[in-house]
Amino acid sequence: YAEMRRSLQMPIVPNGFKMMSSSPAALAAYWAMYSTFVMNTVLPEPLIAMILYAVAESNDCRYCSTLNEASCRTFGIDDATLMALSRDLDNLSPQRVQAIVRFALMACHSPKELTREDFDRLHDQGLSDEEIVEIAFLAAFGQLNDILADTMQVDVDELFAAAQGK
Repeated sequence: YAEMRRSLQMPIVPNGFKMMSSSPAALAAYWAMYSTFVMNTVLPEPLIAMILYAVAESNDCRYCSTLNEASCRTFGIDDATLMALSRDLDNLSPQRVQAIVRFALMACHSPKELTREDFDRLHDQGLSDEEIVEIAFLAAFGQLNDILADTMQVDVDELFAAAQGK
């Protein structure tokens, strides 16, 4: 837990991580994937937070929505952007972020429907293949988080709920 608090730069270990401690193998695998990806991704942290928030909202995962909203707010993401991420992607700006979030949500919910045009749209926004793979990975990671939190009925951490007045 000390390594997690240090790496996450948080005073607590979130309940989502604690829930997995019932299985040391699951916790070790999850932490290895999380810490390796986060420490090595080329995607900026605010974008990661926005993608994970949009995925959690689209899956109606209360725990992950609350956690990722708190993360977004630490990066200065405002209410209008959070609303657009969860309910009105057409009003999300800049266009680059809108294209990224749309792609991530398609990767979550209908990956077989992705077309060459979807990839071209991201390339037209200046994204590299490395970034596109990481967006797809992040979408899948968000799905994993939501499935685990909902299946295990993880309680929202008081720290994150208090930050949003929930």
